[in-house]
Amino acid sequence: MKKIFSALLLAVLFTSSFSAIANFPVKISSSNRSGDDRDVKNFNGVAAGGPINVVITLGSTESCRFEGDADAISTLITEVKGNVLIIRPQNSWTSWEHKYQDKKITAYVTAKSITSLTMSGSGNMSVKGNVNSKTLSATLSGSGTIDIKADDSIKAVISGSGNVNYSGNATVEKTVIGSGRVRKI
Repeated sequence: MKKIFSALLLAVLFTSSFSAIANFPVKISSSNRSGDDRDVKNFNGVAAGGPINVVITLGSTESCRFEGDADAISTLITEVKGNVLIIRPQNSWTSWEHKYQDKKITAYVTAKSITSLTMSGSGNMSVKGNVNSKTLSATLSGSGTIDIKADDSIKAVISGSGNVNYSGNATVEKTVIGSGRVRKI
């Protein structure tokens, strides 16, 4: 029971942190192009939310590129806090989703290593390649999906109807609140 309460508390805190962070005004430039490269560095975790799809590739560099609707992309903020690349809207996710409903946005992230993945909302997050961290934390709140391949250890926490799909030979510690599933594919 204590474990379930802790997982639920973590999911609620994460979701509310997006709302709190989104209230800070940030000035960004707008462009009419359908792709936007962002300068990001020094991260080993990725956190995103809403209906955005995030594709993470493990490599020797660090980068983030958005593709999709130019107006929607221009309102997205990327920042690194505590070694986590955070992708969020300038305002709240609720108003962003309402305004840019049916606009497909994909973030292509390249990372040197990954130790944590966090998705809040209906978006999907996938890692291309084998995650080589001792323990990978995958936290999902909402109806989205996280797809990963790992051979060591995965700590998965789900709050909602989303799924964490994994391949590889990792040992898995899971906490699920709701109808979501952690499954080997």
